[in-house]
Amino acid sequence: MASYVACSDSNIAISDYATLSVSMLKRMAWSDTDLLLLHYSFFNEDLEALLDLPVRKILIYHNVTPGHFFRGQGSMSWLGDMCDHSRAQMRRFAGAFEKGVGDSDFNTAELREFGFRDPVTIPVFFNDAFFSSRELDNQLYFDIKAASEVNIVFVGRFVPNKRHDLLIDTLAAYKRLFGRSASLHLGGKI
Repeated sequence: MASYVACSDSNIAISDYATLSVSMLKRMAWSDTDLLLLHYSFFNEDLEALLDLPVRKILIYHNVTPGHFFRGQGSMSWLGDMCDHSRAQMRRFAGAFEKGVGDSDFNTAELREFGFRDPVTIPVFFNDAFFSSRELDNQLYFDIKAASEVNIVFVGRFVPNKRHDLLIDTLAAYKRLFGRSASLHLGGKI
């Protein structure tokens, strides 16, 4: 079984050497047992070309922020327009996918609103085997945990609706209540 990672033709020059362009995918020989897993979180200029591939198609939806969250944010209004276009794209092409998958119940409900038939939720993978192991030394685990600095990691766009201000307030409250050192790590882009 082969698998491929693809990107738009316009981004192929800056992608990993093993990445294929959409035009390369279109030239490949496909069978009805092949499957396209499309991860979607923003407008995709190549979506129509990908939907023309003679394969089964499943969309994995990671959410698109409604455009109104960016209105009135000065130079970010264009992003609100693109988010609205992204959500409209989902509505327009919902019927082209055999299945829609949300990574949360909230996202699955949005897929339903967009017109996907019987979407399902498959949460982001979490392996709790460590915590259910018979060989886990609970005391050692709790000792290490108690001695460690707390690290809070948040990954998401740096935009007002993600409420980074509340994360900072939460960190301050944590330090006040528990008197422990903690670090907030923010990862994302606009």
